[in-house]
Amino acid sequence: MGRRRRKITHRRQSRTIPTIFNCPRCGRSAVRVELDYKVGQGLVFCGNCECQATIPISSITEPVDVYGEWVDIVSRERKGSIAE
Repeated sequence: MGRRRRKITHRRQSRTIPTIFNCPRCGRSAVRVELDYKVGQGLVFCGNCECQATIPISSITEPVDVYGEWVDIVSRERKGSIAE
C-alpha cells in the first residue's frame, strides 16, 4: 500500500566573508586587505593598478570594514575632482 518516505532536511551553508575585493578605480577583482592590530593600521592595496591606502583600525575591525572605508575615501576623491 502506501509507503512512508523520510523527510529530507537540507542544511544551509553560511556565506563567507570575501578576502579579495573589487577595485573602485580599475574595476578588477584584485584588492587585498592586511590588518596589523599591533600597530592599529589596515593596508588596502590593488594588485592591478597598484593603488594603496593605510587606514586606522580598532581591535574589532574586519577586512570588509577597512575595504568599505577605502571605497568611501575613493568615491569622495572622485566627487571632489568632478566638482572642481
